[in-house]
Amino acid sequence: MERTRLGETGPSVSRLGLGTAYFGTRVAGESASRIIDRFLDAGGDLIDTADIYGREVLRPGVVDAGASERALGDLLLGRRHRVVLASKVGQRATAGPGRNKVGLSRTTIERAVDASLHRLRTDWIDLYQCHLWDPHTPLEETLGALTDLVVKGKIMNLSRDLPPGSLVKIRIERRFWWWAWRQKLGALFERNR
Repeated sequence: MERTRLGETGPSVSRLGLGTAYFGTRVAGESASRIIDRFLDAGGDLIDTADIYGREVLRPGVVDAGASERALGDLLLGRRHRVVLASKVGQRATAGPGRNKVGLSRTTIERAVDASLHRLRTDWIDLYQCHLWDPHTPLEETLGALTDLVVKGKIMNLSRDLPPGSLVKIRIERRFWWWAWRQKLGALFERNR
């Protein structure tokens, strides 16, 4: 499988990544295990998930998110070293109470990464991405929280589509640990429902 580098300084990864939005819900058990096995056997190593993937309504007003990360945590036991694991934050998930369940505030990010690490059964996430732009949180707060998590070793690389001109300005003024990678929307195969 062809390989590429994420950003200028990120890890070398397979050109094709495995999206796992339905792992733990529509794709579970042996089916999920076979998909992971075939992907790794074909030379793939970039596996993408998010804290909101695998959402299930448990009862009215109670949504359980993170089934994809929990499934991956189980499926990657003993072979975590073979993958570049990507996850995301920023959409409504299980990060914390009330307003801290959504957005890119320091509190939301810190709670979300700890919850993701627990579900994924790992000590680090290779690529941590911001799902959406948060116009209500100052950019420096978001980048500061993410940079602190890199320094702590919880995340290795960051990604975010920033407003035009922001990346250069922030890199010069604050020297944040940052680079951008755009995730391509869509899939190679049509999803069957």
